[in-house]
Amino acid sequence: DDPQNLLFFDDLDAALVFAEDETIKRLQGNVSKDESVLKLEEIELLAGIPANAMNTIKSCVVEKRFGKNEWVFRKNDKSDEIYFVAKGNVRIVLPISATQQYLLVNVSKGSVFGEMAFIDHVKRSANALTDDDSVLYVLSRAKFEEVAKSHPEISGVLFERLALLMAARIRQSNKEIKSLQEA
Repeated sequence: DDPQNLLFFDDLDAALVFAEDETIKRLQGNVSKDESVLKLEEIELLAGIPANAMNTIKSCVVEKRFGKNEWVFRKNDKSDEIYFVAKGNVRIVLPISATQQYLLVNVSKGSVFGEMAFIDHVKRSANALTDDDSVLYVLSRAKFEEVAKSHPEISGVLFERLALLMAARIRQSNKEIKSLQEA
């Protein structure tokens, strides 16, 4: 009822991100923000991989740090890298026009993004932007292939897990498209 409490957003996605953040804050109560950095083996996609295989994967990975609102990559960038979120949150957005974008997904700590370019070597199809200070583990396909030559079993495990991840994401997209058609 108080006009001073009204909030205005540039688009629906910005409003949804704000609402999600506020809901999480309320649910967490006075819990302080988790500033810890996950180890590579704590990333959901890599959990349970045998220690010797994990050490091989670690030899290919580089840790990168990003500040708040920093671009990780942009649409049409050429890259073969996949990113594992050790700390922070990353928004994946699809540019619609010079002033509009569509929020595809918020990627949180423990999750992965950039798998499409890692798999198919095609330019980036969306933008990735950090929401806060972030630590990402970065795995280059070219570097991974060098190591996978001598450890083909690791390649099989990683690509099987990536296939399952992508299938789950496609199923979620199908549900979203169906709900849009029903609206």
